[in-house]
Amino acid sequence: MVNSVVLVGRCDSNPFGDTTPKGESTAFFSLRIETAGHVPGRVRISLRGKAAQIAMDYVKAGMLVGVQGRLVLEACGDGSIEIEATNIRLLGSKAA
Repeated sequence: MVNSVVLVGRCDSNPFGDTTPKGESTAFFSLRIETAGHVPGRVRISLRGKAAQIAMDYVKAGMLVGVQGRLVLEACGDGSIEIEATNIRLLGSKAA
């Protein structure tokens, strides 16, 4: 089965993260996207390793970013969707 997702949107807030006991960087943020009918939606993004470090160092609230990863179908409690991203691309600066 193929589980691949590519999304482009604006970062809702500055990423936050930590380091695992094994020394791997992790980062999390919410991505604001437009859905069918131009209704804004939010997707939780999680990153690990080098992609997480890039997000922590360079991504700021309001920036346009692209993420590639896989959809995680777990109960998030708040009904949101989570993407485990393996790649992140900085596509633009903050919205005017």
